[in-house]
Amino acid sequence: MGLWDSVTGFFKETYGKMVDDAAYVAGRYDRKFREYEAEAEKYQNWLGLRDNGLNDKADAFRHVFASAQAVRDYGETAAKAGGAFHELANKFRDGQPWGEIAMDNHNNQIGRELG
Repeated sequence: MGLWDSVTGFFKETYGKMVDDAAYVAGRYDRKFREYEAEAEKYQNWLGLRDNGLNDKADAFRHVFASAQAVRDYGETAAKAGGAFHELANKFRDGQPWGEIAMDNHNNQIGRELG
């Protein structure tokens, strides 16, 4: 059992249905955030941001765009929570380094301010 399963298992035992509801919402938001990022890629290509898309201007643009869209669609609190979940999921699902997550969170903050 991985760390993510252990943590969610503890909270699920402790908080039951509330965790199920939060996980459902967070999962939906994670999928929506990926949709925002796909939309951002169209604009970044149009703007000529054709870097490799990882830890570069194009990556920053996607995070800013997605977070701004999330604020417009769901409000700042939900966008912040959803963005945090998305970045943590990247850590535990994909092994993304903490330094990259910090950079992504910074770009997400800028997007929320613009949204």
